[in-house]
Amino acid sequence: MELDMGEKTTYLVMETHPAYVVLLDSEGRFLKAANCGYERGDRIDTAILIEYPQDKRRRRRRVLRTAVSLAACSNTPAAQSPAPPADSPTVESRSAQPEAETAVFQGTLNTVDA
Repeated sequence: MELDMGEKTTYLVMETHPAYVVLLDSEGRFLKAANCGYERGDRIDTAILIEYPQDKRRRRRRVLRTAVSLAACSNTPAAQSPAPPADSPTVESRSAQPEAETAVFQGTLNTVDA
């Protein structure tokens, strides 16, 4: 959990249990923390938040899925310019100006006057 260092987070104790408490932070999130003798209604500045291993696994999987999907999107054949098939008509046969030579270089059309 990352906090902005410029803003001080305060917590309000909503529920108490023998081992943990449920806190409401200043951003409106509910969090579990270790119960260090807190009572319902207490306002505290620091808390020992409980992080569960399954939450870390979910976050790691989400980051991994995002990275894989971004890598897959950047390497798709549609993102790269495909080469024209060998049996397709050439650019010279479709040229509107018969007096100019036409050349194709890396997918761009360059016209050279003769």
